[in-house]
Amino acid sequence: MKRAAFILTVVATGLAGPTLASLTSYSGSLSVADGSLVAYGDAWNGPWSPSTTLTWRVTQTAANKWHYEYTLTVPAYGIGRLIVEASDDTPGPAFTEADMQSPASGPFPWISSTLIGNHAVAPENPGMPEDMYGIQLDSSVCMTSVSLSFDSDRPPVWGDFYAQSLGFICPVKDQFQTPLLNWVRNAGFTVNDTDPTDPACDGSILYHVLVPDSTIPAPAAVTLATLGVALAGWLRRRRRL
Repeated sequence: MKRAAFILTVVATGLAGPTLASLTSYSGSLSVADGSLVAYGDAWNGPWSPSTTLTWRVTQTAANKWHYEYTLTVPAYGIGRLIVEASDDTPGPAFTEADMQSPASGPFPWISSTLIGNHAVAPENPGMPEDMYGIQLDSSVCMTSVSLSFDSDRPPVWGDFYAQSLGFICPVKDQFQTPLLNWVRNAGFTVNDTDPTDPACDGSILYHVLVPDSTIPAPAAVTLATLGVALAGWLRRRRRL
């Protein structure tokens, strides 16, 4: 028994997971200017359209913790809704509120409501090619550049993004102003599109964005579980001898 315990201790120490020195970070960006974002409307796809951009950074903060940051910048018409894709229950488990910690926005509070689930296309989300499961953040605060962040135990994979405007020009809502809807999405978000399975990296794969995936057991945990089953069988055989 002591030998078995010693073996488990050594294996657990060697497979404990990445050290702080090995933790990594990925960043990328998409823009209307280079065609990696698709935009529509009076402002986001108008003369100022090259300034519509999306940037992101995903940083591993611990062995099974990730910090997600997204910044959307548009030329006019405040950002009213932003949806970041997340894994549904196929193969699951689905991303839920419990998987999203410390949501924040800047430069000052922008988020008025959060809804995680399946989001339908028009009329709720015009310009979105198909329904998408993900994190929907809504606001009535008129801002043309919004930074959003949250922490999660879900690792990053490639997925999709969608946003729409409030319908009026910032910084002041004019009651006589004709409401105009603007929307933007990543160019890789199409009908029946298959998200890339490439590992997370800097930049973008096929005009996609890094988003939170389903929970994946840490390699060390899987190895230890397998080793534990094997040792249990070995000990049972020794007791029978």
